[in-house]
Amino acid sequence: MSNSYRENKLNNLAIERLKRLGFTNVDIHTLVEDEVYRSYYVKMLKDISSRERNWQGTIETILKKIDETGLLL
Repeated sequence: MSNSYRENKLNNLAIERLKRLGFTNVDIHTLVEDEVYRSYYVKMLKDISSRERNWQGTIETILKKIDETGLLL
């Protein structure tokens, strides 16, 4: 999965936030594979999308990629 700069920025933001919450084992792979991390990530993306219209295209792309892997709840 090749990610754009903006996608990487959102991925890293989610990983950073989860680590601050005490989830030390989170990385780019577990972000979408682990149910708890993925749920947090999807919620974070939807929250950002509702506030920041200029990020909607990037967020829709990420959500589509997650959905295509069959991992979206």
